[in-house]
Amino acid sequence: MISLKKAKNIFYPGSKLDFRPVKFFIENTEVETFYYCDYQVFQNHSIEYIRDNILNQVRLIIEDENAPEVQDQGVHIYDLEEIDFGDIEVGDCEEEERPNGIRESLDYSVRYIGSQNPEIYQKQNWSEFFHENSGVNQQQIDMACIHVFSISNHYRNWKLIYFGTEAVNTYKILLNTISSLDVVVINEPNLASHWQRFSAGSMLEQLAYSIDKPPKFLLVEHGENEWKRYERANGCHNMTYRRYELNFNVYNYSYEILLKEFLRLSNVDKTKIHFIDKDLYDQPAIHLIKEGRSPELIAQNYRNSAQRKLYRKGEVSIGLVRVQPGKNLWLLFHVGVVKQDLNIFNDVGYRYKEVAKFQKYFNRLIVRYPLRRQSKIRKAEEIIDDLEVTHLIPSTFGTIDESLFNLICRSLQN
Repeated sequence: MISLKKAKNIFYPGSKLDFRPVKFFIENTEVETFYYCDYQVFQNHSIEYIRDNILNQVRLIIEDENAPEVQDQGVHIYDLEEIDFGDIEVGDCEEEERPNGIRESLDYSVRYIGSQNPEIYQKQNWSEFFHENSGVNQQQIDMACIHVFSISNHYRNWKLIYFGTEAVNTYKILLNTISSLDVVVINEPNLASHWQRFSAGSMLEQLAYSIDKPPKFLLVEHGENEWKRYERANGCHNMTYRRYELNFNVYNYSYEILLKEFLRLSNVDKTKIHFIDKDLYDQPAIHLIKEGRSPELIAQNYRNSAQRKLYRKGEVSIGLVRVQPGKNLWLLFHVGVVKQDLNIFNDVGYRYKEVAKFQKYFNRLIVRYPLRRQSKIRKAEEIIDDLEVTHLIPSTFGTIDESLFNLICRSLQN
């Protein structure tokens, strides 16, 4: 099960300036970006007002009346030397675990970076950010905006992108322009008279499945219903930190089967995953599988560049080739152990031995992974929990051809 701590981004529709979850995520997870969406609020408040509300809700809450306070840009903070950090409780799914860097969490700053236009998200005008059933008028559409804030302390930076747009179409646009949305917040009480609800059966749920991009987690307001295929995270009830409760239950997407469940490796720390997109002639490398030329692809898996070596002796190599250009789908074609470094560059640089027990999965297992970095070689221990198996091609298929891959890709879009 993927840990909530690995969440990288959040979509929070209908926020009504409720930035309480921001504090939880910046202190307890690897979150980097918050996508907040509420056009009615943003039209009624200034950038300065929103910025100040963010800072007011993400700063550490100290309820000790005797704590000496100082002023910093109009926001109350406290002298670190006078605080007993043993009394500060930060709750998460694992109650005994405290996030690193609790001391620096006191000193947040919020800075307005600037605005974005529709072209950033491959749209021509603001009307595309509003669903036809939302009931907004042209004046409201003309007031739409996207504003970017930076939240930072001495150690890290976070980005908050505030959409003064309608949530359903904005969610659709985000799903089509970024690789994934890890967390969706379902906070129904904040929606008031909003035309569309966001819990079970909502358009957000339908959009996520129609594009085959369900979030890894749902944060569901107490009393609301989760989406299909989600289950309550074990031990994760209401998220709390020192007398300050967030009434959200955590739900995990439960239909994930991970690659590591097929490849049970005892030496993950000595394993690398090689993502191959193009062949040596800059053509989609998957054609080597389709044309029965797998040995050429395996050779490329062990080919050093002119300056860099890929592996060391004793390391395990997992070879994945992209199924279709532009898709985050990868076919497992090889697992091998490096037996000898030939010290050769610009060619095959190693002798290796294929791992026989995994051969039954070669050219059959398709996994999903959004490769965000330019580097095509990744340490398995960093990403093994994020490689989801989407298809196991039956062994009755004797030939892996174009029509089969097209069939698989169409099924993922339905």
